[in-house]
Amino acid sequence: LKVTASVVKNAFHGETERNIRGVFAVAEELIDEGERVVIFIDEIEALAPSRGSHGSSNLSDNVVAELLQAMNTKRANCIMIAASNRPDMVDPALLRPGRFDRTVAIEMPDREARVDIVGKLMQRFVDKANGNQLFDDNVDISAIAGVANGLAGSGIFAAIERVLGQKAHKSIREGQRANPVTTGELIEAISAVQAEEETKQVNYL
Repeated sequence: LKVTASVVKNAFHGETERNIRGVFAVAEELIDEGERVVIFIDEIEALAPSRGSHGSSNLSDNVVAELLQAMNTKRANCIMIAASNRPDMVDPALLRPGRFDRTVAIEMPDREARVDIVGKLMQRFVDKANGNQLFDDNVDISAIAGVANGLAGSGIFAAIERVLGQKAHKSIREGQRANPVTTGELIEAISAVQAEEETKQVNYL
């Protein structure tokens, strides 16, 4: 079961806690059916920031309490995994024994890994394009990977998705078929995502 903070969080009082209980209720049902369940929480720092910190509030404190209660009462056949770009922002109570008590650091991909990531992500979009040419024949994957320093696969995916979305919108407005995406357009999208990531880092401080 995948849980993403941006999807689970709700501005209305009590709704986020209700969503958390719903996830664990589904886990209970699956366990009753004989399944072994893994709950994966992405962006855990956004869902459960350290209580009393700059990024916390009464609402987020209640969410942390709800998540702790759910973790304390979960059954043995339920394994929990979480991912975070800012583990220092996660509430310390979640990191105690019996909860998220093991940490594995995954480094950002190097250039060689980014070449592989860019190629595979582009191919994923091509596979869903029903034969339409999305990318220029001369797209330089190595050049794109070279400027994507500091981005994980999710950031590279966001950049590719963004430029394809912009092309699609322009095509609809102009009533013409979109031209294939070029190396320069992908690099520009990569730079935009990098700038946004840097802004997020500054806002965290």
